[in-house]
Amino acid sequence: MRLWILCLVVACSAEKPPTSENPNEPAKTTSSELSGEPSGVEIVSAGDPPRHTLRWQFREGPQGKISMVIDVQSDMTIDGEAQQKTRTPAIYAVLDLSVAETSANGSARVVFEIEQAKADRSGTVLSLDALGDIDRALTSLTGLRGSFRCTSRGLVDQLVAEAPEGAPPIAEQTLENIRQSIPQMITPLPAGEVGHGARWNATGRYPQRGMMLQERATYQVQQLEPPFVSLNSTIEQTAEPQTLRGPKGQPGDLESLQTRSTGSNLFDLSNVARVKTSRRTSMTMTTSGPGVSGVRHQVAISVDFEVNVGGPL
Repeated sequence: MRLWILCLVVACSAEKPPTSENPNEPAKTTSSELSGEPSGVEIVSAGDPPRHTLRWQFREGPQGKISMVIDVQSDMTIDGEAQQKTRTPAIYAVLDLSVAETSANGSARVVFEIEQAKADRSGTVLSLDALGDIDRALTSLTGLRGSFRCTSRGLVDQLVAEAPEGAPPIAEQTLENIRQSIPQMITPLPAGEVGHGARWNATGRYPQRGMMLQERATYQVQQLEPPFVSLNSTIEQTAEPQTLRGPKGQPGDLESLQTRSTGSNLFDLSNVARVKTSRRTSMTMTTSGPGVSGVRHQVAISVDFEVNVGGPL
């Protein structure tokens, strides 16, 4: 399971950020494809009998709609100086899921379409006019389609979704947050049989935004009545010091990165849209490198990310 991670800034291009941003200014069109070494899934405890072999069972056709609420808040310091912080609104989105094709090995290609994306009005100091500007910028995502492939054991890969040409930055960032949230809906499953109270670990190495990350996740079953599974999980990510490339190609250095996420999943193995996920993630990252002016800066970022996904359960 790929944990969501946010690179708000790569210090090799760091300059003190502006205090406001026009949400309607065009951004570059990008796509995202998850790749990396498949997770090593190991059972720590098989749990109580009766035990079951857990597998996703995909059937072609419509699966249903899911809603997402994604809330990202961050603090940044440049060379030890705290930057101005404005609480940004959470984003509410509705996605329609369908299974486009299944394979003999049990994997499937799942297609999603964004039916709606808008700013959540609660918990923000932004004016109604500013919120309206965000909503208008997010309309560029309406009708956007993407897809991903998922194995019967819950390995998500080939996740692709492209923002429309000239999409505003906030629309592109919202799409990226959706792309990063989708794998959190789907739990990697062990090869052997498990029962109530079972625990398993999943480990892997994944590239993300120019970095190579190490991940370790622990899952514990709370309730098990196949095809319904309820579990809690803790996911940690780290990255060794490494060289990065900024958005304009400047070299920089990742000095440290640590991420910890806790959450719960309730899902139906017979329908990928029948899922409820709640997850809270905290990340700290320090990078350094020359800014646009050529002066070397050190940037420290602290991010809190919360995502809640609800489907027809």
